[in-house]
Amino acid sequence: MSFRIRAALATAAVAGIGLLAASPAQAAAVEAISTQAALPGCVHTKTGIISYTKMVKVTNNCRYYVRAKVIIRAGRDSSCKSLSPGRSFTHRYTGFYQKTVSC
Repeated sequence: MSFRIRAALATAAVAGIGLLAASPAQAAAVEAISTQAALPGCVHTKTGIISYTKMVKVTNNCRYYVRAKVIIRAGRDSSCKSLSPGRSFTHRYTGFYQKTVSC
């Protein structure tokens, strides 16, 4: 194998490694997504509109404490709430309900 071919292969390998590396912004986005885990199936979320007010109600039907947060697109998210078994909380919002996550 000639020197030119080896040099071209080495350059291509280094460029390929550079393409696979994540930028700091991408790494932060992946980390933020991974910290918002799904809630267990025993936590129920119900959305509705009462008197022109959008609301979401999160109820803990588990036998253990759960921490939950409501995520709203184009609006204010709820704070992280700790729910004992059988308890619930209601979050009023503007924007669009996106999901409820563990926090």
